[in-house]
Amino acid sequence: MSHYGIYVLQVCLCTTVFYLLFVVLFKNLTFFSLNRFYLLSGLILSFLIPLIKISFLPSEIKTITHTLEETFEFWDTEQAIASVAIPVSDSTTHMYFLAVGYFTGMAFLLIRLLISIAAVLRLKNKSNTTVLEGIKVVTTRISQPFSFFRTVFMPDHEDIALILAHERAHIDQNHWIDLILMEVAALLLWFNPLMILFRKEIKLQHEYLADSNALLKVQPEQYFQCLLRTVNAANLHAPVSQLYTSSIKKRILMISKQRTPFQSLTLYLVVAPLIVFLLFAFSERPTESQDSNPPGDTHASIPSLSPVNMKTARVVSSYGKRKHPYTGKMSFHTGIDLQSEEGEPVMAPADGVISSTGYDSLNGNYLFITHDEVFSTKYSHLRNILLNQGNKVKSGETIGFVGSTGMSTGPHLHYEVIMNGEPVDPAPYLPKQ
Repeated sequence: MSHYGIYVLQVCLCTTVFYLLFVVLFKNLTFFSLNRFYLLSGLILSFLIPLIKISFLPSEIKTITHTLEETFEFWDTEQAIASVAIPVSDSTTHMYFLAVGYFTGMAFLLIRLLISIAAVLRLKNKSNTTVLEGIKVVTTRISQPFSFFRTVFMPDHEDIALILAHERAHIDQNHWIDLILMEVAALLLWFNPLMILFRKEIKLQHEYLADSNALLKVQPEQYFQCLLRTVNAANLHAPVSQLYTSSIKKRILMISKQRTPFQSLTLYLVVAPLIVFLLFAFSERPTESQDSNPPGDTHASIPSLSPVNMKTARVVSSYGKRKHPYTGKMSFHTGIDLQSEEGEPVMAPADGVISSTGYDSLNGNYLFITHDEVFSTKYSHLRNILLNQGNKVKSGETIGFVGSTGMSTGPHLHYEVIMNGEPVDPAPYLPKQ
C-alpha cells in the first residue's frame, strides 16, 4: 500500500478514536468552548499524529517527524508495488482503481462544495448589503438566516436584532475557520462515515455557543419562539452557520440544562494519555530479524551476493529520496539501480524460490525471489527471465539478463532487498569491494 493510503487510514483511525471519546465523555457537558477546542484539536491532531514516527532502539528512543512531502508521495511508482507474495501487475491495478475511486469521490464533493459557495456569492451580489453594528448584513428572500465567513444573510421577514445577537457569536468567535478546516478534512476522508457525525458535532458546539451568547441579550421566551419557527429547515452544503437547524430540540435542551459542575473539567485530562497511545500505536519497532540477522551474515537465505558483476556494473541511483528520471519530481527510490551492459547475467544473491514473474509498463520484465520468511528480493527491467514461478534457485544461479524494459532510461537492473515485507537499503547486503 502507498504511503498516502496508509496515512489516510491512520488519520481515519485517529478521528474515530477522538470522536468516540467525545461521545462517551464530553458530548453532554456544557463546557461548549472546551468541547469546540477538543473537536477541532482532535481533527488537527488526527492529521499530525500519523506523521510522527517513534523508533525504538536498544540504547535510545528517537522521534522522527516525516515531512508532508514524504508522506503524500502517493504516485511513487516503486513504493506502490506490492510485496513479494503478490504479482506487481495485480497490485498496481488494484492501487490504480483505488486511487481513481478515492479521487473521484473527492472531486465530486469538491465540485458540490464549490457550487454551494458560488450560489451563496451570487445571492450576495444580487442582494442589498448594509452594515449593522459593525457586521455586513445581506437582506434577501431566503427561508432561514445564516452567516458566511463574516457576513450575515438575513430573511427579509425576520427579527434582525435577535438574529444578529446569534450570528455575531459565530463571527466574533471565528467559527468559519472551524468550518473550513472541517470541509477540507471531510474532502480528504470522504469515505469515512464518521466524518459526517464529526462535522455535525462541531457545528452543534458552534450553535450552543451562539445560543448562549444570544440569551445574554434577548429574552429566552422570544428566542425559543424564534428557534421553533423553522424546525425542519434545509441544510446547506456550504461552510455556513445556520440559526435554524434540525438540532433545535438538542439546543433547547442544552440551553435549559443545568451547568456541568466545574469538577468535571478533570475528564479532559484523559486526552493526554490518548494522544500518547496514538503516537505509540504508530511507532516503529525493530524486528527480531534486524537484531539477529545483521547485514553480512553468511546464512544461505540472506542476500549476500551481488546480483550482477560489480566489476562491469556501477550504481547509478541509490536507495532513498531522488529526482525521478521521468517525472523530474522528488520521490522515494525503494532499491538501487545497477547500470550494466544489456545481456549481462543477473544472479540470485541467496538460495530461494521464484515467487512471481511477469511484465508491466513500469517494471518491464520483473521477478521476485522469496529467500525465507524474512528476506525477499526483486529484479526489474530484465531483458528476459530464465526461470518460472515455483522454481528453486541457488545462490549465484543465473535467473535472467540485464535489459531496459518498462519505464527505463537505459540498460540497468533495479534491485530491491525486502525485509518483513518492506524494502530496505540493499547496499549493506552487497559484498564489500
